[in-house]
Amino acid sequence: MIEVKFDPSALMFALRRLEEKCGVGVRELLYDQMHLWCNDMIKYLPPKNKGEGDRAVARDINKIFEGKNVYRMKSGLPMFKNEDGDWIPVADKYWNPSASYESMMQYHKEHRNRKTGRVRAENGGWKMKVNPQRLKSYISAIKRDVGTLKAGFVAAAQYFADKARGKAKIPVFVRQQPHKSGDYTDRSDNKGNAYLVSTNSVGWAGENKATQRWLAFTQKVRNKYISHYTNKRLQQIADRFGAEKIAEAA
Repeated sequence: MIEVKFDPSALMFALRRLEEKCGVGVRELLYDQMHLWCNDMIKYLPPKNKGEGDRAVARDINKIFEGKNVYRMKSGLPMFKNEDGDWIPVADKYWNPSASYESMMQYHKEHRNRKTGRVRAENGGWKMKVNPQRLKSYISAIKRDVGTLKAGFVAAAQYFADKARGKAKIPVFVRQQPHKSGDYTDRSDNKGNAYLVSTNSVGWAGENKATQRWLAFTQKVRNKYISHYTNKRLQQIADRFGAEKIAEAA
């Protein structure tokens, strides 16, 4: 799990000046930044697109599984034919031509890095030999999970975008992701007191170093943005809320 928390205390002076300038309350300005922050996390977290994610899934799974249906038994040992046409004996632990989806999922899970979600190959590069068609079906099934990490920010992005009368920028493959493990917290008032949180509940999100890096980067971007709002952006916010024209820049 990982949380995106917006703490306005250090930025309150800048927010108050923006409030006076565009005629929109601090709470609405915070909503605007929070929904942009969630948009940032969805944009920057891997994968960049569905194709990139699909290719990563196939690469990972092919590190530990190999589709083989040309085999024979010799001296009680299963054997498979390699690309050179030679028969290679296989240890029982790597031989499962009738593997079920559940057994493949368990083997996959055992080889998955808890902090990154990526797969590590066996020492020596040994792969479990399974039915080729079943391997193809398994890869297709796992590809449906591409975008799970991004999808953990969808609920918050949509909620805070609605509050800011903005738009959550969510790629189609993320929007269609069936597993959206995320939520949001909004404890704010008209005085500028706010506790805004986007919670991504994907199991390994909080331990993923790349996620932590992007969180730190996007937080820096959002804090900087508040101090460098352009008149054009302020006018857009004012128009959304039906406020008066913004004051001219000093």
